[in-house]
Amino acid sequence: MLFKKLLNEDFIEADYEYLLTFRCTKWIEKLDQTKAFFSKMDANIPQHIYDAWDKAAAEIKASKDKYGDEIKPGA
Repeated sequence: MLFKKLLNEDFIEADYEYLLTFRCTKWIEKLDQTKAFFSKMDANIPQHIYDAWDKAAAEIKASKDKYGDEIKPGA
């Protein structure tokens, strides 16, 4: 209903679930790639940026351990 009202799109539940599922491993990989990219591009990135990326990855891993690799909407 929300998508129909705001976007004029019909979504079946399977589409909604697929699009809004949080994929833990993929996000951790993206964070790792981001860290690697910026460490090559600029050696002067402040440590607190890396700390924030590491903290985010740790929180995602904790969620993965609790809910599984793919966290469905409403979990």
